[in-house]
Amino acid sequence: MTAADVFADEKTIAKPTAGANTASGCLWCGTEFKARRAGSRQRFCCPRHRIAFHSAARRWAERAVACGALTVLELRDGGSEAYTPQGCKEGPLPMSGTGSGVRSPPAQQTSFAIQVSQSLVKRMMFRDFLLAFGEQDDPVAVLRALGRLGVKPTVVETGGGKVFSY
Repeated sequence: MTAADVFADEKTIAKPTAGANTASGCLWCGTEFKARRAGSRQRFCCPRHRIAFHSAARRWAERAVACGALTVLELRDGGSEAYTPQGCKEGPLPMSGTGSGVRSPPAQQTSFAIQVSQSLVKRMMFRDFLLAFGEQDDPVAVLRALGRLGVKPTVVETGGGKVFSY
């Protein structure tokens, strides 16, 4: 299933039912809360968790586009309505090598490895505040923080690609 398939399936959009129970769990933390009765269905216990969810979703989509698992065209043509997949246990990204067939794999691929010392990651999180705790395993966020810090890598070429050491 491609991201476009998930967006195109209008039946996956969650609609609150009349007389539905107003007590529900926060999508972000799971805490039970009493949802508001008017307007669209409340899915988060507080604005901070709604913002955290949308920030994580945005970073996830940016990584998906960066690694080629999702195209901007799929995002643009995916629909403008918010949706909540029912029973969806996996993300809407297609598996590598599958999809609409619009993208063709590159003829040759180059391998890159990034090595960052644990002390540098801790420095960026706790001293410089350039990296959030939850971003320590996010290569895009780590590279962005390293760029802001101005640290330049040592690059070593191997038979299989390049290793960037910080």
